[in-house]
Amino acid sequence: MQRKVSLLKLKCNLSLNLDGNGDIKVKTSDKFLDSMLTLMAKEALFDFNLKAKSASLKDIGTTFGEAIKKAHGNGRSTVMKYTKTIPIKQDMIICSLELLSRPFFRFEKELAGEFKENYDEFFNAFVKSADAKLHIRIPDSDRKEMFIAVFSAFGKCLGVATAHNPVAKYARNIFQK
Repeated sequence: MQRKVSLLKLKCNLSLNLDGNGDIKVKTSDKFLDSMLTLMAKEALFDFNLKAKSASLKDIGTTFGEAIKKAHGNGRSTVMKYTKTIPIKQDMIICSLELLSRPFFRFEKELAGEFKENYDEFFNAFVKSADAKLHIRIPDSDRKEMFIAVFSAFGKCLGVATAHNPVAKYARNIFQK
């Protein structure tokens, strides 16, 4: 039984298959966000198609959260929560996700200087529309490396938390390659 959903909104068109094989197409007005969302979907092993040319990070996060909530249904998952850490230099990124919970979001940034990338808007909107708890801790590090690690960890958390059987899901992917 595949868990699929398609949402057509004013600014976002999104289709999602939680039991996919990594068929991913992302097109927003931000090329870096495109690559981060692609990485997230690859880590989660989702089929993910998003077109959002004039959408804000909040619009995209809200639409994605609604899609996760709809596709995940009543939580027919064996896990529903997962924490992933990724080492970066002498510190680490921590991402902890729990689905079907009271919405809560904490984004701890230890960044020196001005923080121009407001990807916390995406995560905050996701949490509210998906009914999830999400805690992300990022150190002061190279921004590109940091965001790659954040979206990678978030994708892995989503993949495991939404899987019927995470071991089988990820083992299937290894043997298909």
